[in-house]
Amino acid sequence: MKYVSPLIQCFLLLVLATNLSAQNTGKEALYFQTYTIEDGLADNKVFDLTQDHYGYVWIATGSGVSRFDGYEFINYRNDPEDSTSLSANGTFHILSDRDNNIWVVTFNGLNKFDRSSGNFHRYKHDPADSTSLPDDFIRELYESKKGTLWIGSETALSFFDAEDKTFKEVLTSADSKTEDPLIISSITEDKDGKIWVASLGNGIMSFDPETGQKTHININQKNGSQLSSKVIQTIFIDDNDILWGNYLRRDDRMGAIQKEVKPGTPSGLWKKDLKTGVEYTYIFEPEKAHPLWFSVSDIIQTKDGRLWFSQSGGAPESLVYYDRKADSFFGYSYDAYNPGSIAWSFATTLLEDSFGNLWVGTSRGLNRTRRNKIQMKSFVPVPENSQDLTNNIYGITGLGENRYGLTSDGAPLIIWNRSTNTWSRLESEARRVPMIYDGNDKAWYVSEDFSINKIDLNTLKTKSFGVLPNHALVKRMLKLADETLVIGGNGLWTLDEASGQFHQIELKGIKSDRYGLFIPWMDIDSKGTLWFIAGNVLLDSTKTNYRFTIAGYNPKTGTLIPPKISKDYINAFGNGIATHIFKDSRERLWVSKSNGLVQLDSTFSHIKIYNQTNGLQYPEVLGTIEDDQGMIWISTRYGISRLNPSTGSIRNYGRDDGLRPSRMNEGAIYKNQEGVLFFGGVGGITYFKPDTIQEISDPPPIRIESMHIGEDQKTNILSHSNAAKDIEVDWDSNSINIEYVSINYSNPDETTYSYQLEGFQNNWMDAGKRQQAQFSNLPEGDYTFKVKAVNADGLGSKNSASVSFSILPPWWRTWWAYTFYIVLLIAAIIAADRIQRRKVQQKEREKARKKELEQAQEIKKAYLELEEAHHNLQAAQKQLVQQEKLASLGQLTAGIAHEIKNPLNFVNNFSEVSNELIDEACDELKKLDDSDAKKEILAILQSVKGNLNKVHQHGSRANGIVTSMLQHSRGGEGKREPTDLNALIKEYVNLSFHGMRASKNPINVKIEWKLEKEVGMINLISEDFSRVIVNLCNNAFDAMRVKSLSPSPGSTSAPVNVTENECNYEPKLTVRTRREENHITIEIEDNGPGIPEDLKDNIFQPFFTTKKGTEGTGLGLSITHDIINAHGGELKMETSRGKNPFTKFIIQLPN
Repeated sequence: MKYVSPLIQCFLLLVLATNLSAQNTGKEALYFQTYTIEDGLADNKVFDLTQDHYGYVWIATGSGVSRFDGYEFINYRNDPEDSTSLSANGTFHILSDRDNNIWVVTFNGLNKFDRSSGNFHRYKHDPADSTSLPDDFIRELYESKKGTLWIGSETALSFFDAEDKTFKEVLTSADSKTEDPLIISSITEDKDGKIWVASLGNGIMSFDPETGQKTHININQKNGSQLSSKVIQTIFIDDNDILWGNYLRRDDRMGAIQKEVKPGTPSGLWKKDLKTGVEYTYIFEPEKAHPLWFSVSDIIQTKDGRLWFSQSGGAPESLVYYDRKADSFFGYSYDAYNPGSIAWSFATTLLEDSFGNLWVGTSRGLNRTRRNKIQMKSFVPVPENSQDLTNNIYGITGLGENRYGLTSDGAPLIIWNRSTNTWSRLESEARRVPMIYDGNDKAWYVSEDFSINKIDLNTLKTKSFGVLPNHALVKRMLKLADETLVIGGNGLWTLDEASGQFHQIELKGIKSDRYGLFIPWMDIDSKGTLWFIAGNVLLDSTKTNYRFTIAGYNPKTGTLIPPKISKDYINAFGNGIATHIFKDSRERLWVSKSNGLVQLDSTFSHIKIYNQTNGLQYPEVLGTIEDDQGMIWISTRYGISRLNPSTGSIRNYGRDDGLRPSRMNEGAIYKNQEGVLFFGGVGGITYFKPDTIQEISDPPPIRIESMHIGEDQKTNILSHSNAAKDIEVDWDSNSINIEYVSINYSNPDETTYSYQLEGFQNNWMDAGKRQQAQFSNLPEGDYTFKVKAVNADGLGSKNSASVSFSILPPWWRTWWAYTFYIVLLIAAIIAADRIQRRKVQQKEREKARKKELEQAQEIKKAYLELEEAHHNLQAAQKQLVQQEKLASLGQLTAGIAHEIKNPLNFVNNFSEVSNELIDEACDELKKLDDSDAKKEILAILQSVKGNLNKVHQHGSRANGIVTSMLQHSRGGEGKREPTDLNALIKEYVNLSFHGMRASKNPINVKIEWKLEKEVGMINLISEDFSRVIVNLCNNAFDAMRVKSLSPSPGSTSAPVNVTENECNYEPKLTVRTRREENHITIEIEDNGPGIPEDLKDNIFQPFFTTKKGTEGTGLGLSITHDIINAHGGELKMETSRGKNPFTKFIIQLPN
């Protein structure tokens, strides 16, 4: 790019002129894609462009430098606190040299980018150093064929000596032949290696680096030079050694200001053949299609030999190219109504990259166009109004003589003449149904009310045939070989043009729902068979799966060709919406659907489905057509695709390829007799001839961007390193993420990748569109990561990109660890030898000791066995004595009880009889007269009666003891029967409770029931087990009675340890039952005073009791324990006399 001074820009205005080549058929059709800050560009003001060896495009902008790979922009800017950043954000020139260094010019000097560190090295003017930059106002950078970097500034032309890192001046203001400063604006080189420079005030000069000779171009017209100005903006030498220059005249600036620029103005484009010396000047001459030249900011020559000029001075064509064969110029202008036009009328720089893309920098963003490929042209009826319905094309039909009928939705018909690029609008508004041409300057179309009409294209007279019966919808019309018009929509119809009558074709064999058949599209093959899509059709026997189907109809025989319903057929048509059908030259049917494309033959077999997994860019297919080469072109909602039926490969095309409509419409697809394809949609028509496509043959480059190692994601930027060396990865950082990219500026999102990690996996892994691969926990070893790419054109990388790395072993498997292991082994051998020697020496000693130890062990063993036998004998003896005692006691108590039972009965009986006799004696005495003797006798009798009562009372107690002893000795003799345990417990707990309440000292007791229903029926001797419940409850009530009748705290009779809680004591009995895995558990818990620790081991002994006086026998718990044991159960007791005392008896019975 050539820098345009702000002073010149202020004098240059945007002027209006006739487009020099808008209608010229030789103009190359270009679609420009625009990148702005919204896409990540550092700034919309683009000043210069370059491409490095890796393929990255570097952009100098008004707010830093951007690097672009087709996917994203990486921006570099000035950081005031970082001296290694750009010297300023305003960047005006950028250059990638042969060593792949990036040089950047700012208004504050020159910068060199260091890829290894990502830093910039600054070069600035130092008045005290003659080897520094001549000044900081650099206007041009240029690298010669020998690799020398030339710098043009406002005061000198200098070059950079790469060996000693100094700048050396070769042209200065002293070499100027005018009083104006040198101000170098442009640098170029001829075939002999001479350096040519342009100056804003000193014309054009050359410098020979070999001889040091300096030459000025003569600008004196009297001497034959046609160069009429010393103000030269840009120069360039093409491959024919022709020097091109853009010169400016001050009077031209004034004319631009006064808007009086006229043909013949002196400012223009000048060229000189350096071999012959012949000069020529191009000035503003509209009749010769010579554009208005103002400030040419850049000139380049592309690979095809064309010269391209960018203009930043406000000329109508901001981009112009020169065709040397035709000696003609073709320009491109900014068009606010065309999103594919150049971004703005102020172009600043040009670049042709290695992929054939042409880049144009403007003050409103960066433009890119892909040349030498598909040449798409477009037609937009109303370009100035993108919302006009006329631009929404739904039908395209050839009408002969390069005319085309276009239908849209709710807008009048259009007749477009492609030869003159003019169109006319008919008065009638039509439906989106494509027109039908009958070959006699007459056409059929469907009007807004769905009536069928025939129009004379010469007279524009229309004949209406009315609407279909029942006002049926119309979606498609076709003309049969016999001129019969076939209509599809709500059913299939024919029109008898002579009578004007419609006839419905009966399609027997196709079952539809209650709404009837719906035919959205149909096509006729070369044999005259009609193929159509039918909606609302039953596909299976469920009578619920109404979908779309495909069928054929032979108009000659009136026979239907029904589909063959199969699993594959239902899989293809049992979902989605079918909108278009087409039969190609090889008798294959292509059905467009909302979720893909279906291919099948006329027998409805060999079904194949194409969708995004096969390469389609968008799943919604709107139509298909075959080109002259047998390729199938597919119209999708947001683009078009080309399918090669032989290979199955798909190539996608979109806005980047020049496709004009922003969205395609169903059925808007057509091919004329010349093989030109037309696609319509929202935004007009795009048309092209497929055989003009020039595919890109260069394989896509692939390179590795970065490698992240470890969990901290420490980045190792491989692209910053020129040395290909192995990377060592520590064992504890064994987490690797590798990022790669195939630099591609045309449809980069369609590039797919595959990779392989040699040393870990032998197969190539499909990565899809992912640009990274991650590996974790790799074993130690050497690895080589390889990656390759396939671009949207189907071309694969020629070579894979690779990086090698090694996973280091853990510290315990390193060389120094093994050295340590060896040293340790040697030390162990020495130590083992010494130990072995000691063992040999001690071996004999050990033998002697061993005999002694064996004897000692035998003695010890015998002693232990004797001690154990003695212990077992003592235990057995104690147990036997205890059992004998208990047996003797049982026999003794049974005998004593039996012997005592009868005397006790006599004592009790005679005491009762004596009481009765005394009562009778007392009654008789009462009948006698009162006397002292009578009173004395009655007193004596009452005393005798009291004694007899005591005898009876103690006799009854003795009888109870005897009875208990007999029961204890006999045991239970009942029969076990299934018993409702919860009911039994509840009955006898209540019985015990009411017995307690009827006693002399009743207390209030709260009974809490926690009985699980799951306990159910248990085999018990209910008579015996009821005694268990009654005994345990009686003991609990007795214990709680003792606690409740204890003296209150503070009274004179209260023990010292009586607390306030005991004063507020509320007796509570808790009864629980639950079924567990192997047993039934019964718990009876009271909150009485608890049992002292020293009495816990004796409570189950016979005759042991804690009750005072004559209140207990001491046999209750013993009997309870025996009954539970007789049932195969176990009785446990838990108690506490702490802050919250309690006693809990736990019964566990087998389940």
